[in-house]
Amino acid sequence: MFTKARDLFIKWFEAPHSRRNLDSLLGSPPATDASLRSRLEWLTDLIQWIRAHGVIKTELDFQSGQPQALRAKYMLLILERNPEWKKGVAETLRSIVRDTSALDLFVNTGVPNQQGFGAEIFDRLHYKILPQAPDYSNLASFFRHTFQHEEDFLWIEQMDQKVFEDLLNLFNFAAPPEQSWNTLISDANDAILLLSSLVRGAGLATPIRMRLTGRHFRDLPFYDIPILAQKMVDNTDPEQRTILALELKKNIDQCQSAISEVYQHLSEYGVSIGIVFLLDRMEGQLRRIRNLIELVISRQRTPEAIAVFVANLMRENIRTHQIGSLFADNLALISKKIVERSAETGEHYITRSHDEYVYILKKALGGGFLTAITTLFKILISYLHASIFFAGVFASLNYALSFITIQLLGFTLATKQPAMTAPALASRMHKVHDPEALDNLVDEIIHLMRSQFIAVIGNIYAVVPSMLILSILWYGIFRTQLIGADKAHRTMESFSILGGTAAYAAFTGVLLWLSSVMAGWADNWFVYHRLNSAISQNRRMNFVFGQNGARKISFFFKKNISGFAGNISLGFFLGLIPAIGMFLGLPLDVRHVTLSAGSLSAAVVSLGLESLGTWDFWLAVLGIIFCGILNVLVAFSLSMFVAIRARRIKTPERKLIYHALISRLKRQPRSLFYPKESEETNIPT
Repeated sequence: MFTKARDLFIKWFEAPHSRRNLDSLLGSPPATDASLRSRLEWLTDLIQWIRAHGVIKTELDFQSGQPQALRAKYMLLILERNPEWKKGVAETLRSIVRDTSALDLFVNTGVPNQQGFGAEIFDRLHYKILPQAPDYSNLASFFRHTFQHEEDFLWIEQMDQKVFEDLLNLFNFAAPPEQSWNTLISDANDAILLLSSLVRGAGLATPIRMRLTGRHFRDLPFYDIPILAQKMVDNTDPEQRTILALELKKNIDQCQSAISEVYQHLSEYGVSIGIVFLLDRMEGQLRRIRNLIELVISRQRTPEAIAVFVANLMRENIRTHQIGSLFADNLALISKKIVERSAETGEHYITRSHDEYVYILKKALGGGFLTAITTLFKILISYLHASIFFAGVFASLNYALSFITIQLLGFTLATKQPAMTAPALASRMHKVHDPEALDNLVDEIIHLMRSQFIAVIGNIYAVVPSMLILSILWYGIFRTQLIGADKAHRTMESFSILGGTAAYAAFTGVLLWLSSVMAGWADNWFVYHRLNSAISQNRRMNFVFGQNGARKISFFFKKNISGFAGNISLGFFLGLIPAIGMFLGLPLDVRHVTLSAGSLSAAVVSLGLESLGTWDFWLAVLGIIFCGILNVLVAFSLSMFVAIRARRIKTPERKLIYHALISRLKRQPRSLFYPKESEETNIPT
């Protein structure tokens, strides 16, 4: 039984790589009247033999650098030596072209097929996970099933011109003059007409047209593209057709310029993933029209042009089935917008002078005091003995209201800074090859790291004594400890560096970064839907609050919407995720440095001063120190990674920055913790 299961397992994984002998493939191709399925499976086996890895023993001159090209050359040599085999292979190939349609291959292969981003994700997941039903009459289905690997287009691109030309000539070998079998060019012409109509429909849709202001829809280039395509396809005069093709290409360039104008509008007034997906789809369709024009206009239809077209088709086919490329192409703009918003917000958290350093310290002290009150309510909520769900909801509301209060009062929560300040730093990572620009960037990194340090110190410096005072006052009023001795022991042990504190703190850093993403997304959403104008110009708002009052309300939300979204999302992350972990029996918990320091202070009051001499206390102190480091480091690293990707900063520039930063810290280690009196307050641009 075990042996049979093993054999089936081996066959399953060897199936895509199995191949027939070349002699059997060339010597006995299916007859032209055989089923289309058998002919396509034979062609698949032949392609599988050509692109197999490894070399074959032959003395052929080989220049392409790809073993697949040598195999194709060897196959052609075998056919030259066996004219009957060559005739049979050519007849089978012609019959496949005759009995299949290439329209969908030219229109849809390599271009997103769905109408929306979500639908495209599910379509690609379906392609990755589930088997696809073949459509034997459609060349697009054959192409999709056969060419799934990136090396396929490489050996086509690097194949010797003579070899590729011989492959094309194979289709015409011994073909009767009166036989009409090649429908590829007519399918290409039909594809140009169909794609141009699709581009026109998408380009004149409301989401695109409303972002191209100042022009009537008849004046947009999308309106003319199917008209020009029809003229080119219907014209039979070669010279006139070439002129019309140039006009169509010029129109395509104008369509691309209009798409760039829409991108610029989105970047300024807010991004929609749906519109970005639609634009990406239109760009793919325009590229395909241009490629098809080159294919059908070429008088000789040169092997080079066909090879480039086929290789591009393979490359785009592979890319349009990769989920990662879908996210990279469609989320780049919204990521950049979120990063830019975070960079603007992050500027407020960076100190560049002694006065700003003291100012951030004061704001951090205020944030620490309010966090002590948050910790008090967190402990009181635990006495409600609510269900897991409602305990998580109450904790989330406690955190969210506390964070919003800190925001509105202008105080600082240290762990919120890293995710906001990293994009501000990444925005200055250009032109680092200039020594002066690199030196300014290193200054900025030092300013940022110092700001993180003093903010964490300020939070802890305030939360610890505040929580001690609140715990003592609680005991003085109610004659009972705020938390019992058993719970105090468990609290202290939960923060131990020997436990799961490090993992939970790193996970909390991820949540801190996610809250900054939510903040950037909310700001983009507010701008995209023009809620600022909607509030200030709302008739009911103007009637109730007056014109000036409505304007102030709109400005208030414009200024604070990202902060509200980030703080509320962080509150619910910190409150609900431990509850979800408890419900599911998963080791999910959070460790926030300021909240943890407050909880440890309450535990010390409950256990008395003698607890300060225990190992549990000092292990908890070490755990909280590491908690602060990991909260900041993980949130900062993730935010910096996204910011660098959004701004397309390359690896060589990053290495220059790292080396310059290490050199500066070796020379001036004290600058990491305290500013020099001579440092200016100017913000570099």
